[in-house]
Amino acid sequence: YQRRVHGALEQESADNFQEMPKQLFKLSDEDGKLRTTPVPYSLSSFNSDDVFIVDHPKMVVVWIGSKASIEERRMAMSKAHQFLQTSTSPCRPVTVASEGKEDAQFKSIWE
Repeated sequence: YQRRVHGALEQESADNFQEMPKQLFKLSDEDGKLRTTPVPYSLSSFNSDDVFIVDHPKMVVVWIGSKASIEERRMAMSKAHQFLQTSTSPCRPVTVASEGKEDAQFKSIWE
């Protein structure tokens, strides 16, 4: 994996991807204020009422629950991009997965 950083080419090995922790964050406004909180990295952490940001070494996925609020849906990509800006690997792609319409790529990060 290669990327340009300040005009220079930086090489990242597959080993670096494996060293990055996998994390899952819940984006919820259930108490009236939009909050992002860490939750266990597991498919069982997902629920239809919220949006989740999956921080995987190779990508970031915004998962949108079928009953997520308008505010959660509206702020999901913005929060994912803010998250990437503070990440040690900010050049990863961001994708969106809607509940019930997850693709093979989404499913593969849980194997």
